[in-house]
Amino acid sequence: MLKKPLESLLIFIGVLVVVGFGLSIWQVATTPSPSSQPENTDTSIGETPLLITRDYFAGANAYHGTVIATKPCQRLSTDVEFSDSFPEQIKIILDTNQIDENCRIGSIKKDFTFVIPSSEQARLMGVELNGKLVSFELKEN
Repeated sequence: MLKKPLESLLIFIGVLVVVGFGLSIWQVATTPSPSSQPENTDTSIGETPLLITRDYFAGANAYHGTVIATKPCQRLSTDVEFSDSFPEQIKIILDTNQIDENCRIGSIKKDFTFVIPSSEQARLMGVELNGKLVSFELKEN
């Protein structure tokens, strides 16, 4: 007497398990992987070159400029690479992809300054913004 309802219940549970498993596989298969999603490469600079000012004083080059972030709470992190060759070759690395968690609506203009002990003949060879090389215009003071 109980055999028929018990078999029906087990078949019903088995069907639910198979359908649930199939739906989870379908969802995983249709969700794009992180590597296939485009990177955030919007620099808000467009085709306008990044303006960088260079000052030389007492054995050091100072590079100044401003980056426009896409959101007010993006934090600007900076780094520099340079060779010890003569004249030194300098590359500025800027990144606005990090979000400041403690932000209270900051400015979208992010100023940067690098002071690099180097000769007056040192050359700025490139500027990288958010992992991409960008065009720049160097103004000598």
